[in-house]
Amino acid sequence: MSVHAVDSLVKKLKKKKVGQGTIEDLEFALANPGSHSKCVTIPRSLDGRLQVSHRKGLPHVIYCRVWRWPDLQSHHELKPLPDCLYPYDSKNQLICINPYHYQRIEPQIIPVAMSHSARFPPILHSRNDTPPSVSNIMPSHVCSLFLLNAGLMFRSV
Repeated sequence: MSVHAVDSLVKKLKKKKVGQGTIEDLEFALANPGSHSKCVTIPRSLDGRLQVSHRKGLPHVIYCRVWRWPDLQSHHELKPLPDCLYPYDSKNQLICINPYHYQRIEPQIIPVAMSHSARFPPILHSRNDTPPSVSNIMPSHVCSLFLLNAGLMFRSV
């Protein structure tokens, strides 16, 4: 997919004569990653996505994945730099795909709130009973899900 994405971008940029985001601007940005570079823009499609090899994706994510972070999973991991004039989230008619106009951020992990009683269900048994097993405390399907989510192997008894 990377080769097709680059081919598609080169064709689009070669059609531009002069102005914002030429092929030369992209070459400069890629050759000089630490220096200030211009926005490299493509027109925004109606749905804001780019189709490459029968797959759609967000343009800035595709090109950041190609040139900077091959393991990039989502646009939630990217934040535009303040000096980018056409960041994806600005809803401009042009989108900057310069991979050096975005920084990678750690995705926010939202903790799941659980009450103390939900984490530790009550154990109800008399002194004469044998201690309850996990399957006596929770229904088996809940127990299976709980153990699978904890990353443990579970075999029902």
